[in-house]
Amino acid sequence: MSELTRQEILQLFNESYLVGFSDSSHKAFYLYYCGLGIDPLELADMTTRHRFIHILEQASAPDQAKILRGT
Repeated sequence: MSELTRQEILQLFNESYLVGFSDSSHKAFYLYYCGLGIDPLELADMTTRHRFIHILEQASAPDQAKILRGT
């Protein structure tokens, strides 16, 4: 399994991922729906969109798959 490219991540985001995500629901998403201990609020001064993209870019291919299945 290969990791997603930046272009693929941006395409996914532009297809309505994160619609209705607040800071608290974004944080809960990783733990409850993906089984990952990621706290997006540790990424200060970023929008939810930028946090999601950054986290997805930095994640391993298996974790990217968990994130995409969790949505």
